[in-house]
Amino acid sequence: MSQNIAKIYRRYLEGTLTRVELDLLLRYFEQASEEDLKKLIDDGFDFSSDLPVGVDIDERLQRVQRKLIDHTFRRPVRSMRKQTWVAVAASVLVILGCFYFFVERSTDRAEDIFAPSPMLFVKNAKGEQITINDKQDSVWLADNMLLSRVDSLTFRLLSSPGTAAASEQQTLYTEQSDFKVILEDGSIVTLNAHSSLTLGVPFDEGERRVTLVGEGFFDVVHDAKRPFKVHIGNTQIEVLGTQFNVRSYPEEMAVETVLVRGKVALSQKGRSERVMLVPGQKAISNADGIHLEKTRTQQATAWKDRYFMYEDESLAAVLQDIAEWYGTGLDTLHMPQDNRIYMKINKNLPLSEVLRLLNETSGVAYTFEQGQIRIQ
Repeated sequence: MSQNIAKIYRRYLEGTLTRVELDLLLRYFEQASEEDLKKLIDDGFDFSSDLPVGVDIDERLQRVQRKLIDHTFRRPVRSMRKQTWVAVAASVLVILGCFYFFVERSTDRAEDIFAPSPMLFVKNAKGEQITINDKQDSVWLADNMLLSRVDSLTFRLLSSPGTAAASEQQTLYTEQSDFKVILEDGSIVTLNAHSSLTLGVPFDEGERRVTLVGEGFFDVVHDAKRPFKVHIGNTQIEVLGTQFNVRSYPEEMAVETVLVRGKVALSQKGRSERVMLVPGQKAISNADGIHLEKTRTQQATAWKDRYFMYEDESLAAVLQDIAEWYGTGLDTLHMPQDNRIYMKINKNLPLSEVLRLLNETSGVAYTFEQGQIRIQ
């Protein structure tokens, strides 16, 4: 075992490891002999012998462990026996490192924020509300609507058996995490954090009409007899069958629509203008009307795959997205005005790791204090 690997592992236990060094350490698992792996594990136990043994490693810690082990197994290994040792090494190193990271640096981590767990709320026209999450039951009944769990991030919406023909308004909304809902017609809507979708259940016979606040990605099933219409702010989007992303939070002054596949038509209330969108275009609808520009669809839709992805975006906009996702405040007092960001970061990471990676990208240092992200 090289002294360099031993030093990298020690920095891992001290919590000062860089992303490049982590990749080197995990790659070492695949190349090292069983003897070297055993020695590395033994050294780890020696280093951590003075740590308390009664430390509770909760679910969030286990998620970190699974991610690192998954990182290891993304590359092929040479044999089943070697693969077993790679798994053992990864597991033991992660556990030992987490003991140090969460015990010795508990003061630094006390305020860390982890990615939000998926949670969806349903509210009817009377204001009655139920909470949908992946830790309770698998079927929920709300008035004339039935919700069944598909996986931890996806639920299917159906009309309840015996539901009257008259449509009733239901609102689905998220406070922090994103959520995916399969509508009764088979269309799929992914809601971003702090977003809501209001619709009639069941849909009307002549059209499928929904109202969006916030951001959503739509994968709409074709039905020529029942056009699908999305109302957001002062804008209406009409589709027959397509994939598109639309965004307009209450504090924003425009509606942004990005078309991935198919065709949509946009119009504004009180105006006769009707604009057709083709794939790869973004429509910006505001008080001045609707104008089009080219865009990269991957950037606009990365959020639904749980990534922050930006190309030539302002630092202020990036930090605002991060603050909304983790449910924190944002101190803009010392915000640089000319800093443009190019990055792609997994949204499942803890806030501290996201800020560290953003620091590497932007050259700006950040702290998280008293519930706020601050620029140093």
